[in-house]
Amino acid sequence: MAEIRKYMKEILEGMADVHAKGICHRDLKPENILQNEKGVVKICDFGSAKVLEKNGKLNTPYIVSRYYRAPELILGCSDYDHKIDIWGKCLLLLTCSYWMYFRRVYDLKTPFPGQN
Repeated sequence: MAEIRKYMKEILEGMADVHAKGICHRDLKPENILQNEKGVVKICDFGSAKVLEKNGKLNTPYIVSRYYRAPELILGCSDYDHKIDIWGKCLLLLTCSYWMYFRRVYDLKTPFPGQN
């Protein structure tokens, strides 16, 4: 459980910095969280990120990987803010929790394994 707290603390602090700059990541998912050999967690893939403007300009609802899309985006909402990233953070917490449960079965070393 301490590992989950550590990972989520780093992810939440990182996203707080991103949101403080007015940026919305818009594609939070396990594949976009990296961990180095020292256990430091990094948020990556800011290709879909956007500075959300408050001038009423609408955004595209077709963003974020399908399985990690916030409910308002599924419903086609184009007037959203950084709160859509909260949905992604919750799914990351759920993923970490499942990892802790299943890691003994599969002998996993990291909750966010890379491809190479």
